[in-house]
Amino acid sequence: MESTSKNIDGGWAWVILTCGFFCMFLNGFMCYSVGVITEALLEEFEGDLAVTAAVGTSIIGIENLLGPFIGIGINIFGCRSCTVFGGVIAMFGLVGASFSKNLSSMMGTFGIVGGIGYGFGFLPGNVMVGLYFKKLRPIAAGITMAGAGLGMFVGPPLIRYLIDMYSLQGALLVIAGIALHFSVFGCLMRPLKENHNKSKSTSSPRLESQSCTLLLTKKWTKTKERMGGRCSSRIWKNYGFLLYVLSIFGWNCAESAVLLHLPNYCIQQGSSKQEAAFLFTIMGVTNVLSRLFTGFAANDERVSSLILHMGQMGVASFFTSLFPLYSHAYSGQVVFAAATGMYIGGVNTLFTPILFMLLDKEDLALGYGMAYCTAGIGYMTGPPVAGAIVDSGATYTQSYLFASSMFLLSSMLIMLIPIAQSVDQKLISNMNQDISVNMEEEVNEGSRWLPEQDGSCGSS
Repeated sequence: MESTSKNIDGGWAWVILTCGFFCMFLNGFMCYSVGVITEALLEEFEGDLAVTAAVGTSIIGIENLLGPFIGIGINIFGCRSCTVFGGVIAMFGLVGASFSKNLSSMMGTFGIVGGIGYGFGFLPGNVMVGLYFKKLRPIAAGITMAGAGLGMFVGPPLIRYLIDMYSLQGALLVIAGIALHFSVFGCLMRPLKENHNKSKSTSSPRLESQSCTLLLTKKWTKTKERMGGRCSSRIWKNYGFLLYVLSIFGWNCAESAVLLHLPNYCIQQGSSKQEAAFLFTIMGVTNVLSRLFTGFAANDERVSSLILHMGQMGVASFFTSLFPLYSHAYSGQVVFAAATGMYIGGVNTLFTPILFMLLDKEDLALGYGMAYCTAGIGYMTGPPVAGAIVDSGATYTQSYLFASSMFLLSSMLIMLIPIAQSVDQKLISNMNQDISVNMEEEVNEGSRWLPEQDGSCGSS
């Protein structure tokens, strides 16, 4: 227990925080660059806007849809193994995409294989940060999430430069090398219990193999018991949570439609490709600030996380609905990028506080899985629908009005949560309650996510 408590909120925890930050950076680097990549796909394959948009956004949708399965993988194999696996798979997916000759193969390599890799690459880092920090957990979570905003700042203009210099195929090869860095940071994710059982008894390879097999069987049995026990009807009767899940769908549907079509729309309005990509740099700055400021605001007991979410979605809806009126000037595009980054970034920070407020502790795993799946469905729905609106003969004005209506829907659904909770005869608990656990409970909680370390397996 000595080595474990020394690493909580200090020691190796700072290395884990660095790894979590850069894993989120790598994820944001790709996720917020899909608009630039989609614009290049339109030039390369000359397909329909709706189909091309579906290919571009599929990588984000797949990584979110796989959230529950990635959680099971973490339970069985540990965060380190999953992150290393994710980096390798993401690299293979992007390398395969660089050799793709049509949109169908791009969907399989870039979208599905790449999405699997990025999903396994970034999610374990969030889990590890939560395990290594206790008192400083909210601050650590805010810093980790800021990595995605930094990825937005760097990714789109850099990928636009790579496409201009090396073509789309060459750019995808470079991005594949960048994605492999998931594995580098994954190697540094030392499990909390790694320093236990320093003295390892000598055993034969056969005994080690048998012990590892028994351990994995035991972990898989426990995982099935936990997953089965939590798939109860209780969570489906939690109307406040279901409203929040629908709100997540609206938010992600609108956000993906706005971000993916922004470069092509701005180019049509007269901006250069580099100017369109630079809008994401501006958006990245305000996005990072929004995540940090929202995190500090949510820590104040007098500030409601639901009100913060509702307000940010409402303002995002306002700016999006008016964007076609001032999008003809580049200065107007800059204002929209700054406002969008500010009002869609903070809601990511509110994700965990709201789920902890709406769900009992035993329902959190299933709740997270449902929320991530819904986010993935929303991300895969928004761009194709907006693209189909344009392909049907309408303009980007109508597609941005669609995105604005989805932001507004997300805001209005949040307003209904307190009513649903009162109908369900439940009092809304303090949204920023401190879930206090002692050190022993913290380690026990961590053991649910990390493989047990013993002398025979020794996966260090």
